[in-house]
Order: sequence, then structure tokens, then C-alpha cells
Amino acid sequence: MRNLTAIVAVNLQGVIGCGNALPWHVRSDLKFFRETTTGGTVIMGRKTFDSIGRPLPKRHNIVVSHNAALCAQLPNVQRVSSVEEAIFAASRLNRETFLVGGASMYSQMAAYVDRYLITLVHKDVHDGDAYFDEKIIGDLAKWNLSVVREKGPVVEGDDAAYEIWELNHPNFTEIRLRRDMLVRHFAEKNHFYRSVMGLREVDKVVA
Repeated sequence: MRNLTAIVAVNLQGVIGCGNALPWHVRSDLKFFRETTTGGTVIMGRKTFDSIGRPLPKRHNIVVSHNAALCAQLPNVQRVSSVEEAIFAASRLNRETFLVGGASMYSQMAAYVDRYLITLVHKDVHDGDAYFDEKIIGDLAKWNLSVVREKGPVVEGDDAAYEIWELNHPNFTEIRLRRDMLVRHFAEKNHFYRSVMGLREVDKVVA
């Protein structure tokens, strides 16, 4: 794993979802998401996988779920049962790794994320039921922030204006060491992991 980037679209009220779906349609941002994550590894929770409805193509999909039957026989999908296992599995691949949702996963994996790509959507949502915890970011001044896309006019195919921020953790070395320690600890506790969980199939992807 080269790094761990969380990528999320959120409005000013912190809403990221409604009824297990995006509460807006911003086609140009979906294109940004696709172009950014293609060729990499994406980590997601079971609800996010259900909302997408299929594996994301041209990406290795890691889905966190306790349902052993989930994703069976699907190409480019690996089911894992914990956040720790997800990070371990991603570490086996020399790829960019992206956390793509949902709300619970963003919170559970925050300690291991060294970079955020945040699409700030300028649209009010009054019936949102999934939120990005503002405590994950905390004080923006503590992050190395750059603007990937400035807010512009609404274009055809989008139902809201938006901007994209990139946040890099100031202590990225500490974050990466924390991930490395988790990977080593997981490997030591699960020395039969490769044969039991079928990581030989993942090795084929690396090769």
C-alpha cells in the first residue's frame, strides 16, 4: 500500500448519504472519482458495496463484511471481516488505496488515513441519514490543505456546485508507521492467513 486516501463527497451540513444513496447527482465529480481511483484498491463497507450494486471495474475491491457469502464468485472483489484485515490485504498490493465509504468506515479507519480528497457539495439536504463525522478532520488549520478544484458554476449533468479539497496529514510518517505496525501485528496473529483466506489469489493480481 503506497498510502491510504479517504475520498468522500459531503455537503456543508456533513451529509454524505440518504437512503443508502448519494443525495445529489454531480456527474463531473463522479468522473473525478472514477479517474482518481481506477487502477487502485478501494476499501468499502458492506452498505456502500450494496449501494453501488456491483464491483467497481478496473479496481481491486475490498469489502468489509461478516457475511462470508458476500461477493462470492465476483471478479476483483475480496471480502474481509475487519478493518485490520482490510488494511493488511491492501498492504499486499503495490497500489494506491482509497477508502470510499461509508460513514462508519470513515470513522473506524481515520487513524490510518494520511490523505483526504473531499468534495464539498453546495446543496442542502434535509433528509440525510448518513454523516461524515466532523471530528475526523477537526481543525482544518492542522492539515496541509490545497484546492484541487475551485467552486464554479453548475454545469450540465450536475445538480449542484462543488469544490474539491486535498488534505494531507502533517504527521504522515506517524500514520504510515501506525499502519505498518497494524500489518505486522495482524500477520503475526494470523500466520495461517494466506492459506485460510486465499490471499494466493491476491498475489496473482500483484504478479
